[in-house]
Amino acid sequence: MTMTRSIANCLAVLHLSDPTLFDNAENLDEEFQLIKQNYHQRILQTHPDKNPNTDGTDFRNVRASFGIVKELYSNDNVKNNTFATYLAKDNVDEADDGEYNRYFSSENVPSWDFYQAAADEEMPGYKVEGAVSGRSKCTTCKKPALKKRGKKKKGEEEAEAAPVADAAVEAAAVVSAATTRGQPEIVKGEIRVGSLDDRSGAYGRWHHLR
Repeated sequence: MTMTRSIANCLAVLHLSDPTLFDNAENLDEEFQLIKQNYHQRILQTHPDKNPNTDGTDFRNVRASFGIVKELYSNDNVKNNTFATYLAKDNVDEADDGEYNRYFSSENVPSWDFYQAAADEEMPGYKVEGAVSGRSKCTTCKKPALKKRGKKKKGEEEAEAAPVADAAVEAAAVVSAATTRGQPEIVKGEIRVGSLDDRSGAYGRWHHLR
């Protein structure tokens, strides 16, 4: 295997050739979760146990391509901190031939059942975490409606205004930054739960846990 491969080639082997596939990922960790999901699908599809009449080239190519991508992630060498960079039309970053060949030529081939168990363990159906960026929207919560208030006498208004003035300013800023037209955004650091999208391999449909 002497052919020079680009990082984009490796991602394409994992069925990741469109940079918009990473749009829903809030950070590099979530991008890598998507890559792992695709890797598990491809390694199970191409495994020799399920394809006894093939020479195993596709399986080895998938394994080597993921190995290259994983090395970038594990060593904090992902350009611009996003894999989408490698899918730009003008990107020419090449994979390390030595690393690729090491993964490709390995004679260690665990069983299909081994990879299936790894896939099930790696990607649970649900994920609970603190919101990372404050951009995810709660799919079940709704923007609170403004309540109409009756008129108060002048003395009552002045008595209430002083103790809540600072809190009102702070709350207004939070609500303004953390809501959209229909679905409020989940404030960074607050607990959310999401479910795994089998098609994209990413977590979504976030719900704000209050």
